[in-house]
Amino acid sequence: GSCWGYQVAYGSPDCTYGTTCQSESSEADQLSGTYTNPYQINFKDGALYTGSHDYPLDNYICKKQMSSGTVDCLFKPVNFGGHASMIGLMPDSASDDVFYGLGNCLVRWRAATNEFVQLSCRCRVWGISQHTVTGDVYFGCREGSNGLYRLPASHTDGPYSTSNSATETLMISGERAMYQVVDSANNELYYTSEDTNAVMKLKLSGSFDELTVIAGDNGVGYSGDGGL
Repeated sequence: GSCWGYQVAYGSPDCTYGTTCQSESSEADQLSGTYTNPYQINFKDGALYTGSHDYPLDNYICKKQMSSGTVDCLFKPVNFGGHASMIGLMPDSASDDVFYGLGNCLVRWRAATNEFVQLSCRCRVWGISQHTVTGDVYFGCREGSNGLYRLPASHTDGPYSTSNSATETLMISGERAMYQVVDSANNELYYTSEDTNAVMKLKLSGSFDELTVIAGDNGVGYSGDGGL
């Protein structure tokens, strides 16, 4: 099928916007780092982390060392419930573990034991980010304008229980806060809002109500904000 604008090809320029590439990678392609179809990519210590949105149970989450080109495919994700597609992906800042969102659940893969730990099953998880100082994990919900949540570091090891939901802080409600990135040094979080078509900055302190519009907030399109 045709590549989408956000698709990334490991080590190959063939999968760029408007070109054609295979929509499903064979296992040999995945292990060699040839093709992938991510909705979220992430970087840590010079490595690019990706995983496939389509058919995630049959595809690896891999990392590629950008300096050497070495590809290490870590694991195939497990689904604890919900739609079988993967979106959010975040390597843990303090270990080799990886957080990912598949279906309606936030999951932690433990590198040392190859164990999958269910952390939250509140919504169809979209973007995932982490505060590198506090270790807190943030995740957005795709459907229903279910908002943006914070899971404190004390509950990012699991195991999952219904009491976990009480530890999650709803930071933004009534909004699809799709993707986020945390500026840990300044204790701020930036996120994109599909509802307001804006990039927002949220101060990670107090009542989490200090919001600033960075760009957008004037409708869908390419006008305004100097073309942003």
